[in-house]
Amino acid sequence: MLALGAGLAAGTLPGLSWAQAAAKPLLSRPIPKSKELLPVIGLGTAIIFDIDDDQAKRAERTRVIDTLLAGGATLIDTAPSYGTAEPVVGDLLAAMKAREKVFLATKVRSNNNDAFVAQMKASQQRLRTPKFDLMQLHNVGFLDRSMVASQLAIVREWKQEGHFRYIGVTHSQRQEDANTRLIEIMQQEKIDFIQVNYSMAERSVEDRLLAAAADTGTALLCNLPFGRGQLFRAVRGKPVPDWAKDFDATTWG
Repeated sequence: MLALGAGLAAGTLPGLSWAQAAAKPLLSRPIPKSKELLPVIGLGTAIIFDIDDDQAKRAERTRVIDTLLAGGATLIDTAPSYGTAEPVVGDLLAAMKAREKVFLATKVRSNNNDAFVAQMKASQQRLRTPKFDLMQLHNVGFLDRSMVASQLAIVREWKQEGHFRYIGVTHSQRQEDANTRLIEIMQQEKIDFIQVNYSMAERSVEDRLLAAAADTGTALLCNLPFGRGQLFRAVRGKPVPDWAKDFDATTWG
């Protein structure tokens, strides 16, 4: 993944001690279309930021964002479908005066173009910003090809108007036809990013999709890099092997 030049883990930070434990600067990779460097660790907000007005939980999430930034990471990925995650992220970033410190990504999905545009405008309100670093068509495997093309034209226009710096698509399906769909989009449309599930527990994207991303100069956001905690559960209580020192790893996370 990192060899492609833009592998980013849009998952939850493994622990609040991460920033203090980092012995070296966080790795960054260039976004192929622009060469802008982006740190290889990011923060996903599904479920964990769906907390509404719970002030204790908001304080905890503020510390998570503080830890993210202190460790040198910048990417925060969210979506309207994540419950209250968008407004919570927007409120916290505003309170922290941290909007300009983060690479902010969100998503949009609708079977109707008018509702599609309305959803993007609503995200601007919820996240308290007129501009996103990345806007992604969400779970494109569930949309027909003509709808994807039509909606990519809309987000491309919004990008040209300065509302987004980058555009992309996502899918979280394991079926091979979903990977094929993404490959077609990368080859036929002008997009900057794709986001897919990718971990040692879920490797179907290695067959063809990673090579296609490299060939088309498309950045890769890696969703669920720890398999919803499955990988950590598998090694719980086990020592980190000595050979991990070869790539400077001292913990499982």
